Amino acid sequence: MHPPRDFSYYSRGINIDVSNKCILQCPSCERQLNRHMVDKASDITLDNYQKIIDVFPTVIMCGQISDPIYHSKFLELLKESKNLTHLIVCTNGSGKKRDWWREAFEIGIKNNNTTWEFALDGLPDESHIYRINQDGKEVWEVMKMGKEMGATISWQYIPFLYNENHIDEAEQMAIEHDIDFIVKISGRHPAGMRPSKKELRIDKIKTEMR
Repeated sequence: MHPPRDFSYYSRGINIDVSNKCILQCPSCERQLNRHMVDKASDITLDNYQKIIDVFPTVIMCGQISDPIYHSKFLELLKESKNLTHLIVCTNGSGKKRDWWREAFEIGIKNNNTTWEFALDGLPDESHIYRINQDGKEVWEVMKMGKEMGATISWQYIPFLYNENHIDEAEQMAIEHDIDFIVKISGRHPAGMRPSKKELRIDKIKTEMR
């Protein structure tokens, strides 16, 4: 007799790339470093997405070669996610009009399970230094709009040399608007952008782990 199958893995959730599209040109992104991965990928079909959410109660859309909001049927994916325990959408937040965002936030609020995690690396007027083509000021306005509507909004902030001294100011901005603030330590530092402070670099974490 075979032992009972253990399905506990599936309660942990899954992170997926739902598209192969993004309008930014972040220099350390997999899109720039492994273009063949982008060319081989495509938007996930609604049928295949349904197969995933039938199994996993938590889905994280945090693209390695894309941004989920550029999926050609993203709002339909959002609607299909209504029965998930939790959906986390990680996005740079650029290139969509306010009306589009209003509809997206309304769907997420109705689903009552959606967290929007916006990648804004620095103050709104400087985030484009790494996230090339991002309009940080507009993204910040979208984040505030979402919060005012009742959406769950998080601000993900990766420290770089150009923004490492602005973390406290950014956190205060987030607090004033009741937005969650997340400092994400990363090793994705192009030449000349690595933080000078060791506590903001991934090598500090690796050293502590040894």
